This record gives sequence, C-alpha cells and structure tokens, in this order.
Amino acid sequence: MPDPVQAWRRLREVEGCRASLIDLYQLVASQGMAAHQLPPEQRRRLAEFAVSQDWPGFSITTGSDRGPDPIEVADYDPGWPATSSTKPRPTPKPAALITAPRINLHRRAW
Repeated sequence: MPDPVQAWRRLREVEGCRASLIDLYQLVASQGMAAHQLPPEQRRRLAEFAVSQDWPGFSITTGSDRGPDPIEVADYDPGWPATSSTKPRPTPKPAALITAPRINLHRRAW
C-alpha cells in the first residue's frame, strides 16, 4: 500500500486545495479505521503537516496550546422557547436604503 502522505501530496498536485485535511485523515485511516477514529494527537500532527504545505514556515507558538472545549449535549427542554424573547426583531434595512449624513465640504470649520 502506498504511503498515505505521498498519496495525499499527489492528490494535492492534481486537485489543488480541493484535496483537504479530511482527505488526508481518510487516507491515513484507511489502514484499518475510519477517519474519525484517528487519535487526537495523530490528527493534530497531520493537521500541522497539512497547514505547512500551504503556509511554509507556519508554526504554533510554544505554550499557546489550548485544552479541549468539551461539548455537552443536553436533553431537550420543552420550556426553553418560553425563556427566549417573544418581541419580534426589527427587519434590517437593505444597505441601499440607508442614507449617510450629508457632509458639507464648503462650510468653514474655523
């Protein structure tokens, strides 16, 4: 089986930016697992590699690592709609209907 990174590079040569990071994940994961099953550390390394292909010299500042932002899925609360505002929002005006204040360039400021 060909090296997945080399296969992704060839894909990038043909498809350009249409060959995405997800494609790289899928090529690596095709060796026995689904793309979403790749370990987070491996996905991070692959992402850094892929970014470096588009932006040579790209680096992440040491110490700028951010911990995971866990997403908590809650059960639906049937009372939730009552907690939001029932006041209708004003309809925004199209930009063409908004008039700028007139600026008089002939008036002396002194």
